[in-house]
Amino acid sequence: QKEKSGEKLLLEAKLILLGDGRAGKTSLANRLLKKPLPTEKDRTEGVDIIIGKYEFPVANNEVFKLHIWDFAGQDKYKPLHQFFYTESSLYVMVADSGNPKTDFDDWMQTAELFGEGSPMVLVLNEFKEGMGRGSFDEGHWRKQFPNLLKEVFLVNLGTKKNFKELEHHIRLLAQTLPHTQHIYPKNWADIRSELESREEQYISLKEYFGICEGHGLPEENSALILSSVLHKIGVCLHYQKNPLLEQFIILKNEWATEAVYKILKDKEVGENKCGFFNHADLERIWSEKEYRYMRPQLLALMQQFKMAYPLPGNQEFVTPYLLPIGRKAGWEWPEAEALELYIEYDFLPKALFTQFIVSRHKDIDEGRTLVWRNGVVLRWPGEALAEITRSKLQGKNAFYIRSQGRNRKGMMTVVLKTFRELHAEYKGIKTKEKVPCNCAGCKSGENNQHYYDYKNLKKRLEHNRSLDCDESFAEINILQLLENYFIFEKIQRGRPLTLKEKVEYTPPPETKTLKLFLASSAELKEERNEIEIAIGRKNKILRKQNIFIDLMIWEDGKFIGNSFRSQDNYNLEIDECDYFVLLFYSKVGKFTKEEYERAKKRFDENGVPRIKIYQKNIDLPADLSRRDFNSRKDFMDELNEEEHFPEKYKNTDGLVRSLEKDIDKLL
Repeated sequence: QKEKSGEKLLLEAKLILLGDGRAGKTSLANRLLKKPLPTEKDRTEGVDIIIGKYEFPVANNEVFKLHIWDFAGQDKYKPLHQFFYTESSLYVMVADSGNPKTDFDDWMQTAELFGEGSPMVLVLNEFKEGMGRGSFDEGHWRKQFPNLLKEVFLVNLGTKKNFKELEHHIRLLAQTLPHTQHIYPKNWADIRSELESREEQYISLKEYFGICEGHGLPEENSALILSSVLHKIGVCLHYQKNPLLEQFIILKNEWATEAVYKILKDKEVGENKCGFFNHADLERIWSEKEYRYMRPQLLALMQQFKMAYPLPGNQEFVTPYLLPIGRKAGWEWPEAEALELYIEYDFLPKALFTQFIVSRHKDIDEGRTLVWRNGVVLRWPGEALAEITRSKLQGKNAFYIRSQGRNRKGMMTVVLKTFRELHAEYKGIKTKEKVPCNCAGCKSGENNQHYYDYKNLKKRLEHNRSLDCDESFAEINILQLLENYFIFEKIQRGRPLTLKEKVEYTPPPETKTLKLFLASSAELKEERNEIEIAIGRKNKILRKQNIFIDLMIWEDGKFIGNSFRSQDNYNLEIDECDYFVLLFYSKVGKFTKEEYERAKKRFDENGVPRIKIYQKNIDLPADLSRRDFNSRKDFMDELNEEEHFPEKYKNTDGLVRSLEKDIDKLL
């Protein structure tokens, strides 16, 4: 590509503003962009992404571009922000120099953890002349974060005191980011410019490939590499590993994030439903045209962020951020022999527990509902029970894990492995897995409970070293201690120790969904209503067999069921359905015919979906128009040519009985 289109530096980067609410982050952004200072009504909610606005000249008559991401400082939004913190970005923290309660450690830990070597500039905003640096101890924080904190500036964003020096330093640091030193094909910049100039909120992957081809980048693999780079620096969002999201390039990042915040800010979901929502809520919250046709993708985006998970049947969902803080009323941990474990953190990412809840949502007790903001209960029916809660251990943030039941070791192993998998997504995260001592004094309470670091136990066992309890000085059998807690591939003194890859547990079967697409014209409303009632009755019976019939009802190309589908998406629904049913009587509309042809084409290619056509066989209306009569005749002629003969029915009861028999055969 470099040979074909020439070379060019990617002179753009992401500037991420951090800090508490009302510290002056938006004021700094506006000063950089030469905009008026914000008023109270301009206060940032969620994520305000200003793209392609802040530019400054660099060498060789080039222009450098910074994409400014201004985050809300309110605590309720912080867990979501981490999904937009990226490496190779410039972090700028703004703090009120007169506020002694600023949690510098939390913000700097955040930047160091997610920035993965990115630099940070600290801006102390002096709201009143003479306030100075307040209680901020620069030497202390430089010692704590020597590789992160590059410069500290005392400024007054109201009077612009020291602003020029700050701006100059921001420009210099932005140009030192690693990706800005690499040379890229020139046509990449041209493609990025066109994407940035588009007015749409999103485009299809096919449209994106077309844009790339128009700029001399016809290879799809190369185009996907480019989209991943643009995703990284904040130009667009493209989640290539998600089957539903990979089909779209989101051009306006703020559009997607605002959609997510609409759920978090919704009073009905947040206050009345305590974090639970269904498709009707999504229809209400995402009712605007700009969201209406992307509801499945936006829901997938929330699940991609591990911000929501489905309840069985995929008709209801939970966002853990809005769950009640306290444990569910009436729930108490049963008195029984249990294993206990702490995972201790130097710095605990705010979204980690939510990610754990979503990752293990299939195991959550009481139909995935025994969960609160600071705790969750997992159950393997007849096998094991576990409770995981936020806690403290020796003054540090921690998770307290306990499990009981005949497969409690298996449950403890799975929980620990899940946390380790999540930790792997946070480069640089520092944790300690604390295993309680099992000596007689610790177990009886005779002395203070002592804990061992799992890594230390592992090393001692692998090197055949002994261990004593620091409280009772009793000798500890490390092999026995670990073997009582976890399941290993093989546990033996002097040998490498690895947790078992697959723990023996067969969860209850997942709910099998049969997708039934029902196409018809408006004149068959009675039949559709009776079919919907019949399917509802059948679902109650099939629920015990972990089967659910997802009925998708379409009328002349418009979805009229109870889900959140859009009329423009019927092709997608047909491509995913297992059973296609078409009803017709005196006419066959354009969309109904198109739906049949789409299903027939897919059946010819793949053998699915099964197709069944029902013809209402009573006298035609006396006032039937020639157009409607011809549409019916043409469709019947087409079926005859294909030797696809419809099943005839005279009344709704007969239709429903026949359809139920066909469904039973399919199941």
